[in-house]
Amino acid sequence: MKKVIAAVLAVVVLGIGVIILIRSRSTPQPVTTTYFLMDTVLTIKTTGGDSAAINDHLHDLALQVDAMTSYYQAGSETTRLN
Repeated sequence: MKKVIAAVLAVVVLGIGVIILIRSRSTPQPVTTTYFLMDTVLTIKTTGGDSAAINDHLHDLALQVDAMTSYYQAGSETTRLN
């Protein structure tokens, strides 16, 4: 009888532990930003610890690429090549 009670108690404790673990592992909400660059709509979507900072950094990189390859900017590499 004591073995049955111990087994049931172990299953209950294990079940409660699993439920707590599942509830504590919530997924972070993604951060989405949309820009108009390079004559198109650019959408950046990141999920994680510092998503907003990552999105800002990726936006800066996209601005650099746009500045280098823009047909409309006089100092871009594309304009100099043409």
